[in-house]
Amino acid sequence: MTLVTGDVEVEIDGLMDAEVFPVTLEEPEGGNESIDTQGRQRLSQNPATFPNFSGYFGSDPAEAAARVTLEFSASDVELWWPNEYGDQTLYQLSVSFTPYGGDASTVEQRVAFRTVELVQDPLEEGLTFMFRVNGLDIFMKGTNWIPAHVLPELVTPEYTHGLLHSARESHMNMIRVWGGGIYESDAFYDSCDELGILVWQDHMFACSMYQANQENLESADRESRTQVRRRKTKAFSFFSQILVAFF
Repeated sequence: MTLVTGDVEVEIDGLMDAEVFPVTLEEPEGGNESIDTQGRQRLSQNPATFPNFSGYFGSDPAEAAARVTLEFSASDVELWWPNEYGDQTLYQLSVSFTPYGGDASTVEQRVAFRTVELVQDPLEEGLTFMFRVNGLDIFMKGTNWIPAHVLPELVTPEYTHGLLHSARESHMNMIRVWGGGIYESDAFYDSCDELGILVWQDHMFACSMYQANQENLESADRESRTQVRRRKTKAFSFFSQILVAFF
């Protein structure tokens, strides 16, 4: 791992008064987390800027060990709600890092805010299985999603959005991505974010028997980590996606 130092800027469109403070993580071998001494700023500075920000980076971007933490109170944000329970408020986040002696790198993505709980309260026999979003118990109405075309490369974002819009108009608020299909495009999850559709996400291990040898287990581990990390960089990882399941 290599220590990299530079300037970080954080900006969230429409969110102007939240506190922001940088956190520096020690090298993975150290296992300790320490708060940077630069103190906290407010997004009202827009963008909040952190000079001399340091973090550890390796050859694998997923192993980057520097983070900026944003801390909000509930009153700072408007919540994201499933279809027919409220609005789907989305915020535009921009994070820029300029290493000293190097070029700036900027990531922009949409984020939103919601809580979700899988409620499993004891019954006379078994447990409940229901979802609570933003503190409210939600009746889930939805369907299974299979690939929209036998040739996925022919599916356009507009076609995907149209199908999901039909689901919204049919009063649905959840779709299960079937584990015998494909990991869907970013456009699919973006549309779910916009339309208030929660996603029950399967891994693609359905419809076959897989040998539990070391090679297959390592392959499944890499596949799972890749897809979870990929979706964590999307807004839906915070609000439209609720569960990763194996079928």
